[in-house]
Amino acid sequence: GIDSSLSGLPGLPDSDAPQGRKRFFHSLQQTSQPQKAEIDRTRNLRALIRRSNNITDSNLIPVVRFASLRNKLEAPMKMEVLDRCGICAASDLEQVDPDNNLCRCRTCGFVFDTPRPTLEEIGHYYSQPSQYDSWLDRIEARDDLWRRRLAKLLPIHKPGSLLDIGAGIGQFLHHARPHFTSVAGTELSDSAIIIARDKYTRPLIKGDVLDIDFDNSTRFDNITIFHVLEHVPDPRATIKKCYRLLSDGGLLVVCVPNDLQIGRAHV
Repeated sequence: GIDSSLSGLPGLPDSDAPQGRKRFFHSLQQTSQPQKAEIDRTRNLRALIRRSNNITDSNLIPVVRFASLRNKLEAPMKMEVLDRCGICAASDLEQVDPDNNLCRCRTCGFVFDTPRPTLEEIGHYYSQPSQYDSWLDRIEARDDLWRRRLAKLLPIHKPGSLLDIGAGIGQFLHHARPHFTSVAGTELSDSAIIIARDKYTRPLIKGDVLDIDFDNSTRFDNITIFHVLEHVPDPRATIKKCYRLLSDGGLLVVCVPNDLQIGRAHV
């Protein structure tokens, strides 16, 4: 398939712990100058994200933890309950996994979560200052991942433009740019948008693709949705919007996980 797991790949040790700090500095002694420069850039990006959120290095962890605790005690997460299937609009639903709020449509078989966080809550979650630290720690491994996905795409792509929906930190667009006449991306997360801008000089369009007001004449020759469709509130409407944005003969590439196969016996 087009996806490849990153599980088990080593990241940078926790430099906040004494032992972690020793291992971190030891690893610096073994790294090349380009790798050291990459680590420095990563540190600077994290500092920029924290400043943008008015959080300093010394109070980052307490603030994040307090915010999480405050949300639980004082401001419960905003949830929404669905009474119809997001694919076929049927109302004949059954609960298949109450522990994880999973329901299934008896008409078309679509499995989804309800109740679920609102789009606003999802945006807040992915905008946490530390949300993409693990990605930055494993930047080279994730470069390899995006190169593999791009290699799958290039033999079938339509020459021209590219739109990546849910572009994250802009890493895929960075690698794809030389192969397309123009590239663009959408993203909900403020933190990801900052990284894309400052690490890859790649400005992203903020918001859900359904809410972004593209010009009526705007068309893209290729649209990619990597591990995003399973997160959107309305997958049917998202696919329809992609269809409207595609040029004639354009290509839509969708990549989603298949986690339900892992727990199929339970579901």
